[in-house]
Amino acid sequence: MTDYPLFDGVAVSAAHDGQVQVADWYGGMYEVPDADFAPGHLYAGAGGMLTQDYKVAAVTGWVICVGWAASPTEFVYEPHIPTRLTAQSN
Repeated sequence: MTDYPLFDGVAVSAAHDGQVQVADWYGGMYEVPDADFAPGHLYAGAGGMLTQDYKVAAVTGWVICVGWAASPTEFVYEPHIPTRLTAQSN
């Protein structure tokens, strides 16, 4: 990919009957009932899964910060422009 990945939101639950709840309102607070977030950044990881592990997020070659965890089950959707990693550090 030569351009950065664009995204319009992140799914906050598994799809049921073909429908899924999506966090897409900038600054909105969203609940993920089964989550166990620590306060801090949330990233899009491989396969689009939310993760708080920077190294897991960076495996894709991009770091996509989608917001920050406000509680163990809630996060604020504040996406950043994705950052491309040109070199991996240990």
